[in-house]
Amino acid sequence: MWLTPQYLAGGLPLLLHLFTAYTPPHRCFIEGCDIGTDLQFDTSFLAFSIPSDDSSSTFLRESMGYDECSMYQRLNGSSLVCSKDQFSKEPSSCSKFVYDRSEFPATITTELDLVCDQVQRRHFMGSVMMMGLTLGSLLGGPIGDKIGRKKAMFIGITVAVPCVFLGGFTTNYELYIVLRLLACTTIVFSWISAHNFQIEYFSKSYRRVALTLNNLTSHIIGFTLPLLAYYFRHWSTLHVVVAVTSSLAIPTYFVIPESYRWLATNGRWQEAETILKEMAHTNGKVISEKDAQAIRTALQTISQEAKAAKEVQLTVYDMFGSHFYRKTLILMGLWISGILSYYALALNVDGLAGDIFVNYVVTTLADIPAHLSVFLLVDSLGRRKCMASSFIGLGISCLLMAFVPKQNSTLILLLYLVGKYCASFGISMCWLVTSELYPTNLRSQAVGTCSMVARIFGMTSSFISELAVIWSPLPMLVMGVPSILAGVSSLLLPETTGKALPETLEEAMELDYPMKVMPNLVLDESMSESEEECVGLLDSMEVHESIG
Repeated sequence: MWLTPQYLAGGLPLLLHLFTAYTPPHRCFIEGCDIGTDLQFDTSFLAFSIPSDDSSSTFLRESMGYDECSMYQRLNGSSLVCSKDQFSKEPSSCSKFVYDRSEFPATITTELDLVCDQVQRRHFMGSVMMMGLTLGSLLGGPIGDKIGRKKAMFIGITVAVPCVFLGGFTTNYELYIVLRLLACTTIVFSWISAHNFQIEYFSKSYRRVALTLNNLTSHIIGFTLPLLAYYFRHWSTLHVVVAVTSSLAIPTYFVIPESYRWLATNGRWQEAETILKEMAHTNGKVISEKDAQAIRTALQTISQEAKAAKEVQLTVYDMFGSHFYRKTLILMGLWISGILSYYALALNVDGLAGDIFVNYVVTTLADIPAHLSVFLLVDSLGRRKCMASSFIGLGISCLLMAFVPKQNSTLILLLYLVGKYCASFGISMCWLVTSELYPTNLRSQAVGTCSMVARIFGMTSSFISELAVIWSPLPMLVMGVPSILAGVSSLLLPETTGKALPETLEEAMELDYPMKVMPNLVLDESMSESEEECVGLLDSMEVHESIG
């Protein structure tokens, strides 16, 4: 419950630029025709002063029907009279623009004219967001492992909030980009630490419930952004309101405890014991001396195992060692496909036909059943089947969208929702499975590294729409084909359903057994004690390296 403000503060700034840098329909300013300050966007003179559209980066709806970036030149010696016979058929670039301000009175895009030959600067905002998420993924894991989950969470929020606030007071493009980069970097500290916090606080019996409830909560409060944008439509005001709302997370620092598993892993098991006893007291549980001793023994065991594991310190390089490299490469492929597709769809929600607020809310709704699916399916079907089906479903929906006529906006929206549902489901599975495949002192680094690599590729997500200029179906093919391949490869991962989180390298290696198959011997949960002893002997002889 107390993590809810963290998700609010970590979620609101992320896609803020979808509204503050919204690109409305636009056209050239026609001198002699556009007169006064209250300019009409759709007028009769567009038919003879502006060319019809011949190419567009729109791949989710029909084009506007006119060229947004050029106008017909006036004839030499003609006066500034607004009539058809004053214009030639020679197009020229716009020097000034007229914007449709029916949705937003002003955005950073309209303030700085980030359209047409400057549109790449607007797309770069999406890349900056992904760049921030990449840096945050790189730094967030090690920081959370070093100083603790709680401190990392709150450092991220206390840096992001001022950056969002100040972003509303600058029309300098470079400064705005720097502030966006800092905000998107530091909110990831909160994401990674909050995720590991949940993973480490619950046993395998309740982990699924806790993650699902928190993911649902985070997406339900995700409707806060379009709600705020609906009532505060000026980009500068929206920045200030989002910053103030996000600051509500800061006081929860005095309520949320540190992760007891992180404390025990770092030799502070006495503090972990105190937290667990306080939890028991709050919940009305009476702890006997026998129970207290069992808790103490368990925490000391975690501490001792972690200390022994740290003697051979695990780093990111160990993810590519002989024990982990197959899993790491498969997981990175899944992360890349999921992140690239999810953000390519999310960043182009304004490209769907219809009202941006309705589209944002409807497409955000697709994330809720995705997280319900995590709750309902991952234990019954297993991690591998869920992951494979989500990515294959994502790929198929993208391939269908590539060739469905864009005039059929209803079918496009339906396929978009299916694709976003599958992408959200797949990313949730990536977070869960990655956390379950690596030992405690490598877990945050593994999650952070996979997330970082995926977001490096994700920097291109805001530019994917430009591929439609080459060939309209190309953006969806770029997302669809790799997603299907990633989904198939996920079937090669170990199954972690019902398994405890690995604390040490040895426990993490034991998860590989479902992948090891010998003639007449399948290593599964139904093995007898003698078969398990045989597996142990094979492991000690390192025979599994030759048959893996």
